Amino acid sequence: MSGPSGVGKSSLAMNVALQLKYRYYEFVVTHRTEARDLLYRFDAVRKLNDATAGGGGGLVDEAYVTPNPLWWALAPKSAARRGFAPKKKLPFTAARDPNLGHEGERAVLLIDEIDKGDPDLPNALLVALGSQQFPIEPIDYEVRAETAPIIIITTNGERDLPATFVRRCVHAELEHPSESMLETIGLEAVEGAKKHTGLAKAMAKYVVAQRDSSDYPEGSKPSTAEYLDLLRACLAENVHQTEGAAFEAIARMTVKKSEVRR
Repeated sequence: MSGPSGVGKSSLAMNVALQLKYRYYEFVVTHRTEARDLLYRFDAVRKLNDATAGGGGGLVDEAYVTPNPLWWALAPKSAARRGFAPKKKLPFTAARDPNLGHEGERAVLLIDEIDKGDPDLPNALLVALGSQQFPIEPIDYEVRAETAPIIIITTNGERDLPATFVRRCVHAELEHPSESMLETIGLEAVEGAKKHTGLAKAMAKYVVAQRDSSDYPEGSKPSTAEYLDLLRACLAENVHQTEGAAFEAIARMTVKKSEVRR
């Protein structure tokens, strides 16, 4: 899923999970992210410390495995057991499920801002995402999907994604919401806004005018988040018009953030 920053790509993923009553997991990509960061982590240092700490030899290898979001989305039961045999009693504490949505069999996984990662990251994830299975090498275990999740991957377009990766995705592009759409969002999302429809409309008009001006570089144009902040602040401070010192002060902090940075 692509589109300019601030149009709601990330929040759409959570709302899909809430509407469908699915489990929800999210992972934000950084320039340091490796493909394995989505799959699992193996704490070899702790295992070595346990093994040398005095006679016990440490725990079974599975105890040092931490399931990461893709594992949870694909196979929560095996993730909770860290890949340990299902018919045996756990000799360690079960892993904590980081689910942020409903309880249920299916899941939504958000992989956010994949274009911020290493150029090789998308292709490194192709097999795991496409086959919905991957190996946990330290314990010689294969994760296989218990149920197929919905995987939503966002990009801000900072870097072109590999063609081989894009071909395997269903692409959707989100655009900045229109004035009427902003107003609708504000009335639904901001407490008390329905009692002040004129204010919601005026603030939407103001934000769209700011967005369409040449005062903002690409990537920092105000959108939904700035509109909601502006509307909430104006309601809280009892400011009901898009002029005057009070409004300008609020707008400078919530919408004209480029001015604040300067």
